[in-house]
Amino acid sequence: MSTIAAKLTFDDALGAIFLGGIAASIIYGINCIQTFIFFKGNQADRTYLKIIIPYSNAKNMAHFRSFATQVMLGAFSDTLVRSVYVLRIWRLTHRWQYIAIIDLSGL
Repeated sequence: MSTIAAKLTFDDALGAIFLGGIAASIIYGINCIQTFIFFKGNQADRTYLKIIIPYSNAKNMAHFRSFATQVMLGAFSDTLVRSVYVLRIWRLTHRWQYIAIIDLSGL
């Protein structure tokens, strides 16, 4: 048993974990800056966009939580983004029902 415990070390993985943490922090900082710029400069956007943006930022904070939280928030975020996409396509096609049905099948 002592030979197995002696072979399990984190020396090789700690550098990769540290660099991954730094990269995640940098990307999260960029996301926070983009959210700030969005709210500072876009006053004419619709309400649903102003609701989605903070949710997206909060979802990125959940990457430091449990795996189950990441999966649930990721699935909800994916559905939310696809729904906004379907809404945009439906409006651009002048509310043509067949396009909306095809797009909704992708959800």
